[in-house]
Amino acid sequence: MSYVNKSLSTCLNFLVLHLEYVKCKNLSNYKKKGKYYMIITYDNILFYEKDFYEVCFHIFFDDILQIYTCDVSNYIHITLKDQAVTNNIGIKGMNKNVLIKQLSIAYSTFYMFQLNKNVYVPLTNETYEERSFRTGHFEKPKIDTSIQPFIGYKKVVFDDYFFFIRKSFQNFISISCESNFYVDYRGIEISIKIDDQKNILEIEQSPDNNFFQLCRNHINFLTNDSKCPLIIRKNVYNKKMNFYVNLIQAQVDALIYDSNVYEYFETIIKIKPSYFEYIKMFLKSMLIILKEGEVMINSDIIEFLGEDTKVERNLEYLLNVIMNKITGLNLLDTHKSEKIKINKFLHRLSDYLIYCLHSGFISHKYNVTDFINGCLSINKDNKLTIDSIVNFFLHLREKDYSNRYELNCLDLLKEDASNDIEIGKLLDSNKYYINDFFLFYLHQCGYVNKYYYYKDDNNYKKIISYILKYGMNFEIKKKICKNLLIFSNDYKNKYIPLVNSMICFLSFNYYEKNFCLFILSTLINITNNNDELKNRLIELNISTLCNFLILLNDIDITNKIILLYINLCKEQYMCEDFINKGLLIHFLDILFRYYYIDLYIKKQMCINILCIIGHIFNCKKYYIFILNYYNGLLQLAIYIYQTTDFIQFDKLKLIFFFKQISQHSYIIKDKICKHIVPLVIKEIYLYINKDFIYSSLHLINTLTDYKNNCLYLQKVKIFYLFNFIKQLKILDLYQKVEQLENKLKKILNMI
Repeated sequence: MSYVNKSLSTCLNFLVLHLEYVKCKNLSNYKKKGKYYMIITYDNILFYEKDFYEVCFHIFFDDILQIYTCDVSNYIHITLKDQAVTNNIGIKGMNKNVLIKQLSIAYSTFYMFQLNKNVYVPLTNETYEERSFRTGHFEKPKIDTSIQPFIGYKKVVFDDYFFFIRKSFQNFISISCESNFYVDYRGIEISIKIDDQKNILEIEQSPDNNFFQLCRNHINFLTNDSKCPLIIRKNVYNKKMNFYVNLIQAQVDALIYDSNVYEYFETIIKIKPSYFEYIKMFLKSMLIILKEGEVMINSDIIEFLGEDTKVERNLEYLLNVIMNKITGLNLLDTHKSEKIKINKFLHRLSDYLIYCLHSGFISHKYNVTDFINGCLSINKDNKLTIDSIVNFFLHLREKDYSNRYELNCLDLLKEDASNDIEIGKLLDSNKYYINDFFLFYLHQCGYVNKYYYYKDDNNYKKIISYILKYGMNFEIKKKICKNLLIFSNDYKNKYIPLVNSMICFLSFNYYEKNFCLFILSTLINITNNNDELKNRLIELNISTLCNFLILLNDIDITNKIILLYINLCKEQYMCEDFINKGLLIHFLDILFRYYYIDLYIKKQMCINILCIIGHIFNCKKYYIFILNYYNGLLQLAIYIYQTTDFIQFDKLKLIFFFKQISQHSYIIKDKICKHIVPLVIKEIYLYINKDFIYSSLHLINTLTDYKNNCLYLQKVKIFYLFNFIKQLKILDLYQKVEQLENKLKKILNMI
């Protein structure tokens, strides 16, 4: 608040002690009220409207006669002397005590500086009765004892009845005026009709003279006679502030949440599915089957699940037992809608059981990896039984829930006659779901490798690509993206089966910044010196996707795209794709927007863009096009080179750009020679870098094609530089210098 006070003091040209938005009322006429910004200075009290355009009224401290506070009211009453221009006023702020404190400080300070006196504020505390007697205003505020609507609702009175509805409802009165009709923007309709009153004599003469029963019968009659549907909303509707324990329990029983919510409910609220004993029964049965299959299972895990927990080896029966405990599921009903409900619940149950293994109830003792390792070592007699559980966990199924999940999902992981995976064809049809989390762990733990030894190694990668492309679990996708990045430098030639899925994943998850950076970094690594992957990316229309990602205006993502296109602009057809898809315009716009900003990432982006343009200059028609339509490109590049630190940045890319841009123009050669070469010579002496020296010699070789440059190079003592480079005794540099020195001497002799 002190900064606001300082700013106001500067604007208003006097010291501001306190600023507050207050409610004021005229004590002479209680109907006159208003809200103002009150500014307490060391001279007076000012009251402004909301726009601070002008002072509405003010109170001088020497006009104050008395200040009153009340034990009941939040209003402070300030009575003024007769000569005061303003009427007596009541002020109500956010905190009555703070307001009095600030008034006291300002009042005492005013008299101390003006009259050199120590005067305290005239403050009086009074009761409500004393205030009423003093002001002559005895009316206490009336308390409305009637029932009032909630915020956002309104009270509707109809005959002698009233009810509450949302304010969005509008009234449409019927012609007969016997009923009211209300409609709101959601399409919800309310029809109200009030029948005539019943005579009490008729009630006494009726066979059933029980008043309650008579009312109930009449309500049933009205309900059956109504032509309006009673169900006005069929879809799920979660109203705010309705998380009652029983409702949460019903939702947990239906398994409609994800793993993070289940973990919260189980640890904080202590809510589990009401049939959790049968979940334990499933897990214990699974472990017993593994144990009978000669798999080592720790006895502590069995004891943890409970000695009283039963064991059932028939998966179908066990699932039916669990579903019988779910309210609303009827296993005997063969109608399609009931089948859909059952299949949806089975899908959610499969996910919940995997959650229990991975991070839930039993995960600290036995997890998904342990289960899959057990499946790898189980004997043949029990493998068929455990396979049914693995199929249930994989839960490959159609998006149409009227059909069951695939009971032979594991068989679909085998190679067919054409060495393709059948499960891949189903997922490519975009009509099937699969539990990508469990499939990933089957792949990582070696289950697929042991039981379905693929002849084509690419099929192992295809499983990862299916998870990346069609999976729903972002935790698994994040692991895949990290692993792809880690191994991208060493196994770049093996990424071809994954490229399609990587591009699809990038296009569908562009809003996940970290995933985008992982994928783009991987693409940068695998496209380095890999023409086959570059061609594949161009075929997959990577330029259109990058064009869209640049429009996100995220500097990190844009930087990765620029680095990627250093690899994707080295051939003519790549340059044509780059320009035709509009990326050149974006890159040049970034270059001209950031070139003067001395921030590392923006400077690096500009250097990389110049490197890309250097590759494009290999094609003469694009060279002419860019230089004709983008004036100042050379001057911009010279500015960047002269303001770029050699140690922090890679200047080789800039040297490459100058070499490329000077190919077809003597004027450009002359400018580069005069503005860049002296600095290059200095940097060669200061930073003895082999790659930089070699690139600089290539640039000088190009510049010497213009004879005037040879004379200039002689003036800047280029031959001393040649001798210095020879003394480094590096064979490649020595040969290059000898060649360049002979060329330069020959030209100078001719001149």
